[in-house]
Amino acid sequence: ITQLEISLETAAYALQLAKKHDVITILNPAPAAPLPTPLLALADYITPNEGELRALTPNVDGGASASIEDAARSLLSHEAQTVVVTLGANGACWVRRDDSHQVPAFKADVVDTVGAGDAFNAAFAVALAEEMPLPEAIRFANAEIRPSERQLLIDGIPGYLAYDNQRDYDGIAVWPEGNRSCTIQVKSRWATD
Repeated sequence: ITQLEISLETAAYALQLAKKHDVITILNPAPAAPLPTPLLALADYITPNEGELRALTPNVDGGASASIEDAARSLLSHEAQTVVVTLGANGACWVRRDDSHQVPAFKADVVDTVGAGDAFNAAFAVALAEEMPLPEAIRFANAEIRPSERQLLIDGIPGYLAYDNQRDYDGIAVWPEGNRSCTIQVKSRWATD
């Protein structure tokens, strides 16, 4: 997963390195900024929220009134890509060149949305690493961002604790350190440690 709180050059390098090693790539285009097509082409999954999607696609026919599907499709560079647009209380919509589908949100009393996109992307990455089908991966990510009675790893973000600290695999491990933070580690087959 990479996002735009780092330089575009660094994000592009991370995506290129992942592609070189056949790792699934996720670009969370937040904060939204104009993106060059070659950068978008490196992402297997592009995961904007609806506002970011509109900021990324101002020239789509229909402008602000263009459908989410049309705007999302305009980001696609090749057949293997998928755009997953988070829609808040309306869930999330995935869009490919030839199809799209909406996955509903879970009902929740929303108090604060800080970190919701980060939680969605982390859970989505875990689901993909576990080889969940796309609709199930989005449902899983939607479940991870809803308010929960589980212990919070970070204020507002429920923890996915199915992995223990010792497990090595291609994907993401999330676990508590103390009672206020978490660590996200990517351990891939080319790691040397």
